[in-house]
Amino acid sequence: MTAIQNGTYTLNYLNNGVAQTQSITVSGSPTNITIPNLNSGNYTNFSIITGGCGAPFLAGPITITDSSIDESTVTNNSNCSAPNGSILFNTTNLTGGTYTLNYEFNGASTSQSVILGGGSTVAQNTTFNAGALAATDPKWIRNAGGTLCGASAGTDHYYDVFAFTVSTSGSYIFNMCAPTIDSHASLYQNAFNGANPCGTPANFIIADDDGNGTNCSLDPRITATLSTGITYFLISTSFGISATDTYSWTFTGPAGANLIIGNPTFTLGNLAGGDYTNLQLN
Repeated sequence: MTAIQNGTYTLNYLNNGVAQTQSITVSGSPTNITIPNLNSGNYTNFSIITGGCGAPFLAGPITITDSSIDESTVTNNSNCSAPNGSILFNTTNLTGGTYTLNYEFNGASTSQSVILGGGSTVAQNTTFNAGALAATDPKWIRNAGGTLCGASAGTDHYYDVFAFTVSTSGSYIFNMCAPTIDSHASLYQNAFNGANPCGTPANFIIADDDGNGTNCSLDPRITATLSTGITYFLISTSFGISATDTYSWTFTGPAGANLIIGNPTFTLGNLAGGDYTNLQLN
């Protein structure tokens, strides 16, 4: 966004179809806008009031999803003098780091600091995703290529979905190899829905067919600038209809960068027997 000068403006937008207005500060070069303290939902029709006129700058939608935690594994306490019970939790839409966990133990409010692991990491130039397009996979009508989303529900091409985040923001290159077929791939962010793959156009990033060079010349190379804190979805599919084969993926990125696979987890430990309710991470 470059046409708006730095300063304070009135921002209008829709949240789940309901009109919203707030004062925002525009700063930076190129101009950046931050809208804080947003709840989950679909945000569309952004415009700034400047010079008495509304200046639309983003149609949307932008979708914000809630983070969540859920119980994974419970270990009962077996030592009354030195409690050793524990609860392992999985999380969704949270990055690794240190958080404050608020909860109730037998109805009494308490809190403690917890550390979320970042999921398993995969280094550059190693295989991070190996699988197979098979007759048991779901089907769709794939994208053609480039940055314009053109996929739809259908029965033409088998596909697999692989989710990941990145440890470092920057430019990444993903290379696919399939031994016998002409393969194809797409990259999405935030969410992927095979029944409506272009339902949120902003989630689609790029698709490719034959960019992977000499060794795997009929297979895709995906090049994209990625950011930490965003979940990406790599879609492995085929160029031809109903083609099946194995495949593998490698990647390169910024110096020292890794892919992070799986959602962060944390363990609430040293627990005595009792009821643990109303858990919330802050």
